[in-house]
Amino acid sequence: MSRLEDLRRFYALLSQLDRRVGGARRLGDARGGQGWPTHGVYFFLEPGEVRSGSGTGSRVVRVGTHALRPGQSTLWSRLAAHRGTEDGGGGNHRGSIFRLLVGEALLRRECAPSGSWGIGQSATAAAKKLGGTSSEIKERERAHERATSAALGEMKVLCIRTPPEAFDLRAHIERGALALLSNFSRVALDAPSSGWLGHHSGRPLVRGSGLWNNEHVEEVHDPNFLDLLEQAVLDTPPLSAPNPSAGVALPLAAEPLSSAAPACPFCQRIGAGQVVLSNTLAAAFPDGFPLSAGHTLVVPRRHVASYFDLSPAEQPAMWQLVADMQERIGRDHQPAGFNVGINVGEAAGQTVGHAHIHVIPRYRGDVEDPRGGVRWVLPDKAAYWKGGGA
Repeated sequence: MSRLEDLRRFYALLSQLDRRVGGARRLGDARGGQGWPTHGVYFFLEPGEVRSGSGTGSRVVRVGTHALRPGQSTLWSRLAAHRGTEDGGGGNHRGSIFRLLVGEALLRRECAPSGSWGIGQSATAAAKKLGGTSSEIKERERAHERATSAALGEMKVLCIRTPPEAFDLRAHIERGALALLSNFSRVALDAPSSGWLGHHSGRPLVRGSGLWNNEHVEEVHDPNFLDLLEQAVLDTPPLSAPNPSAGVALPLAAEPLSSAAPACPFCQRIGAGQVVLSNTLAAAFPDGFPLSAGHTLVVPRRHVASYFDLSPAEQPAMWQLVADMQERIGRDHQPAGFNVGINVGEAAGQTVGHAHIHVIPRYRGDVEDPRGGVRWVLPDKAAYWKGGGA
């Protein structure tokens, strides 16, 4: 698919996310008790910045995440650092690259001296370099921290939820989204408006990409991240508190993007949480008509009929669960072997139109002669040792 097609899918997914969570939240209205996911990826929308090449509605101006290693911050703590103090009285741009970039652009737009802005990793470090005390540095910066909070507070944010331990997933979605959205050194799609504050940034990557980001904007996107984003959208619940800033202008998707089919028994089981193991893109549950103790099905979360129509990300996700289930079944049931198989199409015996892999434990004595294994799908040719096949 082209970059334009991937952009359209990206924004269709964000539109679905917008509806699921009750609308994007104005950062200035955001509070810690509103039920934010503990871990995830966030997408910022800025007043006056709209899509112009991929459709209509607001365009994303920043993508970010957090906790790419164990023991790091929560999603809310990262958003709070960007927002600044709850009363709008200030913030700490040294603890938020987003604040640093926006504050710098505000200074450059007003042709104001930068002073101590962006100098040092702390006010103490800035004071050592420039002279004075850390308290004096903070006091001189206070008015501009408030101005930065005011600018950021008008932006709106959407967040997806990810498992806390999904470090690579968060990094993959952030990286893919930034590479897709960036206009740096390429034909501009959804270019920033002429009045975008980022045009005043001192960072060439910000100006050239049209994003408040410096990382990954020079890369080519991997479209597989969109499959991961889609599943994360489906896994993200509404925030618990009413949204006082609902109504952000995101377009509705032309078609429903829910990957579940209401009449599909496998989709129903996933939706009901009737799974024994799962990952971002696949799930495993007991076969409804088991051939042996421990017989399990591994399915994609997305409703896709044929295994061969699965994305390059979904196929390995399923095989990872096959391996995980083999280990679990081996521990729980101690089988002597396994049959692992896929039926694709009616002619091959597929009766449920949702791709699935059978993991079938085998036990000594469960049949008189187990030779041939899966060859017995064609009984007349299964016994090759009798001259019936190669």
